[in-house]
Amino acid sequence: MKPCETAGMRTDPNPNGSEFSLLVEYLAYQRETVLFKTEGLTHAQLVSKHPPSELTVAGLLAAGGELDGGAIQRAA
Repeated sequence: MKPCETAGMRTDPNPNGSEFSLLVEYLAYQRETVLFKTEGLTHAQLVSKHPPSELTVAGLLAAGGELDGGAIQRAA
């Protein structure tokens, strides 16, 4: 794996891996990206709505966590 050039903590998925390892690495990459982008947000920022949507950042993170876990369970 090679380090991502845009953010030091992310690692690009290995394109030569198995389907399962690519899925796991891709989800880890996306998880690290979300953590990088949301680090330092206050509680007020996490729960504020962003019109015209009723979604909050905290809601998106919760939904993403559920999808992430479900993808791994289905692939295993």
